[in-house]
Amino acid sequence: MTSFQDQSVTMVKFDFTSDSTKSKAKSDAEKHGLTEILDSRAPSTGFVLIVDGKTKKVVGELKASNTVDDWKNAIDKALKSSS
Repeated sequence: MTSFQDQSVTMVKFDFTSDSTKSKAKSDAEKHGLTEILDSRAPSTGFVLIVDGKTKKVVGELKASNTVDDWKNAIDKALKSSS
């Protein structure tokens, strides 16, 4: 199993459930430089975006229908391409 424990991976969750969680999502987006992505995707749900931390570009998208291996491979690919 691939371990990302020693990798530079930051998980940011944007929750659109209520006004307070939407406010937190906006604040978190600003903090991480992801406002443009939040604005372009909100209020869509049900997916995970893989974003290059340096360029802030979406490099992958995953959904619940993807397998665990799909998730690991997509994250691993993103980490290798940003090194």
